[in-house]
Amino acid sequence: MAIVFLILVILGLLAAIAYPLLKGSSYQEEDEFSNNPHLQDLLSRKEETYSALKELEFDYGTGKLSEDDYQELHSRYKAKAVSILKEIDGAEKEDSIESQIECAVEELRNGKSSPSSKKAPKSSAVFCQSCGQSNELGDKFCSACGQALKNNSQKRVCSTCGFTLEKDDKFCAGCGEALASIK
Repeated sequence: MAIVFLILVILGLLAAIAYPLLKGSSYQEEDEFSNNPHLQDLLSRKEETYSALKELEFDYGTGKLSEDDYQELHSRYKAKAVSILKEIDGAEKEDSIESQIECAVEELRNGKSSPSSKKAPKSSAVFCQSCGQSNELGDKFCSACGQALKNNSQKRVCSTCGFTLEKDDKFCAGCGEALASIK
């Protein structure tokens, strides 16, 4: 019974030791940004700098480096690491913004409206030239400031985006839709 228990403990230790080696790279961020070579390069440089800092600590601890040399190299590697981390943050934000833009463009191409899009409502609305208040088509005076609305009854509104159109417009200034289809 003791031999079986000893064998199980040895197998458990071997599994614990072998798991990280068989698992491969434990850095999740490398997998997330594998399609971005710039980020991969930055992550590689970060790991190299961290390794250099660890080696520096070891060399100082074993007495291979003097205090002055250690302080100088430590501050240099630390500054390099901070600069690389800032670059990684900037590249991740840039990558995130680019992916958000690509998603929004893809949604627009597929005819879907993204939640962040700021499309005007399709209702008939005219904006007061004095205060900017939205008024219904046909209103003669602004509901917020009382200012007379110019030619409101004769204004056209784009059926696609709700933008108020001028009399001679051939295309909507809000969305670019051809106005031949708008009555």
